[in-house]
Amino acid sequence: MHQTITVVLRDGRKIIAHGDVIHDEANSLIVSGDPGTYMNFNWDFVAYYVVSPYEENADV
Repeated sequence: MHQTITVVLRDGRKIIAHGDVIHDEANSLIVSGDPGTYMNFNWDFVAYYVVSPYEENADV
């Protein structure tokens, strides 16, 4: 089941994706899921990340 992942970088940029979170051994956070979605973030640049349930028709 996919989740909504919000990653906030130390420079203030915010990335929102739908997929799954993987912590790898190379000191990075990986977000993968939707077709073609694969993002790799080095922990040195991540301020924080939030994982929440994916709601396809959620009102924002």
